[in-house]
Amino acid sequence: MQKADNNTTVVYSKPNCTYCVKAKHLLKNKGVEFIEMIIGTDISPQQLMEEFEVNKLPAPRTAPQIIFKGKYMGGYHELEKHFNESGE
Repeated sequence: MQKADNNTTVVYSKPNCTYCVKAKHLLKNKGVEFIEMIIGTDISPQQLMEEFEVNKLPAPRTAPQIIFKGKYMGGYHELEKHFNESGE
């Protein structure tokens, strides 16, 4: 599993996931470098659940799941809201 530091952004995504594509596109447009972890390829669903549990994060039920600069963000809508509110 890729370990994230306080400045690392990680996108846990699934193949053929519209919101995953939108989240990655938004991050690229904002100039945010990120690591993509594909669920089922780079990390198993079970490993993802365990990683979230160990880090006391809510159980991931949808994709994408985004860790933004070391902090749990949520999904695409939360990422979009962050950029709209922060002016980044």
